[in-house]
Amino acid sequence: MSGVAGILNIADSDYVTVNSLGQAVVYDAVNEILRQWNEDLVAASSVFVERTTEDFKFKHYLPGGGEMQVLGGQAPAAAVKRYGSYDVALQLRDYGDEIAGSRRDLAYMSITALDAQLKNIQMRALATLRRRIMTAIFEDTQYTFDDPVHGNLTIEHLANGDTVVYPPVWGATAEAVDDHYLEAGYVVAAIATGATNPVILLRDEIAEHYGGLGSFGRDFVMFHNTDSTPYLAAITGYAATADPRVHLGDNTAFLATLPENVPGRVHGYLDGCWLSEWPAGIPATYAVMVLLGIPAPLYMRIHPARVGLGSGLNLVKRDDSNYPMDRSSFEFRFGVGVVNRLAAAVIEITEDQTYAPPTGYTE
Repeated sequence: MSGVAGILNIADSDYVTVNSLGQAVVYDAVNEILRQWNEDLVAASSVFVERTTEDFKFKHYLPGGGEMQVLGGQAPAAAVKRYGSYDVALQLRDYGDEIAGSRRDLAYMSITALDAQLKNIQMRALATLRRRIMTAIFEDTQYTFDDPVHGNLTIEHLANGDTVVYPPVWGATAEAVDDHYLEAGYVVAAIATGATNPVILLRDEIAEHYGGLGSFGRDFVMFHNTDSTPYLAAITGYAATADPRVHLGDNTAFLATLPENVPGRVHGYLDGCWLSEWPAGIPATYAVMVLLGIPAPLYMRIHPARVGLGSGLNLVKRDDSNYPMDRSSFEFRFGVGVVNRLAAAVIEITEDQTYAPPTGYTE
């Protein structure tokens, strides 16, 4: 993505200042950068976020289950319909940062310095979104969000053993409750081939709802912290990804393709699952599994277009059209919440008997 100089097609120089170009021109360039950044953000978060919505509350319908009827004689089959649903509500929060300065400050601010300030805002917005995505996934307890417009909203998370029943799992005929928050019962250093392999445990928890593993494997991805990497890599069957800068020999096996838009460092493939080391999103002693190609677990709620507050990260224009950047207010208004409660699974890899969310990822 281009910086301000690239958008304006000018030479990047410490001697080209904001005021020498004109604040209105620079303002438009910054918003173009943010537009591109927001598009990239949608792709980057698609592993966890299915889509955006203006709805604050709705019903999520389950596909039902069972088997077809046996036909006989001239009697028609009885009419059937899908069954099962649960209510979903999404929070919506407002975040923001400002870059403030006098006309003198902006007179001396170079485009290079402005780019650095803008990158700082983008990094802070990305960290905020990442924290909210992972909080929605790691938190396992229902809670109440006080929406200033719609009142109290009940926020759900992944399947957590509550009263909601889900369609029959692979090989079963009856719907049942489920819990996608798991406790390993062993420490990270005990990860190994066999009974202490968290990859299989998480994979099977999701696969049972989506037709099993498939004949040629499916794109399961397990995200984990660096503390688990050496132990996962030592499990029998682990295949490392290839370094594109290294030329491999004719008799060397390597992974030829990688899943797209997966955050972290995809370092290997094990038991039908990609492994992504992602310390920025996954705290030590935790792991999260998702299955690509099915509806992602989260939706992102945004303000209705009719209220004019915008979506994504944007620069709010000040009243003075000649000097719109004397006080640059950046706003990021969104909320993320779980809709597809079966699309991900979480494990805490400790000897505790009960799952607990990581510190800093609770509501």
